[in-house]
Amino acid sequence: MRTNVSSFFFPAFPSMNRFLTTTLSACLLLECSAAFAEGAPLRMGISGFALPEHRTEIVRATEKVIRPMFGEDGLTVRDYTVSELEEAVRRGEVDIILSSAGLARRVSPYGVRPLVTVTAPGLENPNSNEGSLLVVRADSSVRTLDDLKGASVSANLPWGFSGWQIALGEVAAAGHDPDRFFGEKVFVGRSAGMTEIAQNVRSGRTVAGVLRLCAYESMAETDPTLIDGLRIVSERREPGIACRVSTQLYPAQTLSVTPRVDAQTARELMLRLLQMAPTADGRYWSVASDFHHVDELLKTLKIGPYRYLREWSLRRFLEVAWPWLMLACFLVAGLYWHSRRTERLLALRGELLGRMFAREAEQAERLTFLQRSNTVNQISSMVAHDLRQPLAALGFYADGLRMMVDLGRCDEDKLQRFSRGITKEVARASGILDSVRAYARNSRHPRRALVVDNLIEEAIGIFQAGRPNKIHVAVKIAQPGLSVKGNELELTLVFVNLLKNAREAVEKEAVRKVCIEVRRIPDDGATVEVRVLDNGPRLSDARLSGLGQPISSSKPDGLGLGLSIVRTIVEAHGGRLMFSQAVQAEYSGLCAVVRLPALDRNGGPDDHEEADDEGK
Repeated sequence: MRTNVSSFFFPAFPSMNRFLTTTLSACLLLECSAAFAEGAPLRMGISGFALPEHRTEIVRATEKVIRPMFGEDGLTVRDYTVSELEEAVRRGEVDIILSSAGLARRVSPYGVRPLVTVTAPGLENPNSNEGSLLVVRADSSVRTLDDLKGASVSANLPWGFSGWQIALGEVAAAGHDPDRFFGEKVFVGRSAGMTEIAQNVRSGRTVAGVLRLCAYESMAETDPTLIDGLRIVSERREPGIACRVSTQLYPAQTLSVTPRVDAQTARELMLRLLQMAPTADGRYWSVASDFHHVDELLKTLKIGPYRYLREWSLRRFLEVAWPWLMLACFLVAGLYWHSRRTERLLALRGELLGRMFAREAEQAERLTFLQRSNTVNQISSMVAHDLRQPLAALGFYADGLRMMVDLGRCDEDKLQRFSRGITKEVARASGILDSVRAYARNSRHPRRALVVDNLIEEAIGIFQAGRPNKIHVAVKIAQPGLSVKGNELELTLVFVNLLKNAREAVEKEAVRKVCIEVRRIPDDGATVEVRVLDNGPRLSDARLSGLGQPISSSKPDGLGLGLSIVRTIVEAHGGRLMFSQAVQAEYSGLCAVVRLPALDRNGGPDDHEEADDEGK
């Protein structure tokens, strides 16, 4: 619909509107004429746009309307080709431009801004009244735009907006590369060369042709033979459009100004053109409000202000890759945050682990101290038992010497024999005390060949010593004389503890039975096995698995250190300590098994090691 500027003031008083409009236009005309009379004339450039029959009338009417604004010498008008006008804008040689909307937006980086756009009957929407039509021969196998890939095509000019570039935009919208979609490209070299394009398609010179909007209808009126045998490809049905079209629609021919035209002059130009009467074919000026699709088309084709996209520059790189750069920045920021957070968590975890290790070390040290104290206490009991013999012997020697003195029978031979006996028993007692001091100092404990039978006998003696209600311990030795290498005090302590554990297990039984069995394991023959069995109550699997672990005693006041010491000593001797349920009818309680490496009596590595230890 055409816009009547005079209706903006007083819609209810048409005569008043005409008076104000005439007065305003006269004032603006006088101001503009005076302003441009003092300076250089404005230069108007007109490109080859639209069809000749449509272009001539609108150009003549436009020039007639605006020339009185500047006087006879205040405006110069010149015709250009599309490429020439584009170059003239770059050089600053024109001030007012009458061209296609595509050219107007291509030179927008130079400050060119559209004022008004041409409309016509059947093309009243200034935002959507320009497009292209794709045609092929009627007998062509081409049915869709995709079928034209690699085909030859005719168009008016490489820079023609509705004659070429709009068609390329449709190719890009279909997902193809517009620069490589068509095969041979034939340009007729004239903006209005629609006849030549139709003839190229009809003759088979090219497979397809690109016609400007309404050129098909114009040829149907002037020379119907030109469109005979042509068929339209990918036709669109656009409401309110009088002409057939194959592409999206854009604003049509536009009058634009450069920054040299001031705002007051631009306003007067717009006012006069909007008031201009329609031409003979019904064309007039209106205002297009949306050039966004034109800009998107130029960007897609990488032309005009978007030509830089054809070259890899920093600007194009940022234009194309900014989503990925943003994503990369977010990822880097996220990784940095995650690394900092992980580093902090690791530091906290390290601090906690350090505290835990410190506590564990402190607990281990305390446990070691308790174990050593308990070991020393138990060894002290053994020492008390062992010292009874040398002390008793010393008492015997002392009584004998006193009796000899009383009877007057102190001959030299008896004194020497008694003296040697005293020396021997003192050395034996000293050796026992040295062993206890060695444990207290945590020094190295010497090892030597030991007969297991003797160790069992010594352990039973210590176990039974000083107890009024002695428990009979049955001893079953399958192979007498089996030897192991170790520390006598430590291994004796092992068997004493196992016997004590068995005695505590059978204390509440009516008949208390404890047994020690000694044998060589027949599987490999290199291991001595000592089993301590009792007829105490059966233990649960949980109790069995906890035996031998510190702080796991079943006694209310116990720490579980006895069996823990046993396990430590046995493993230090290269052996193993195991617990299971006894399966014998007579002994159905706990079975404690000690396995130690057997000493090779026929000569071998263990004999050499024994000699080394004894030498030391």
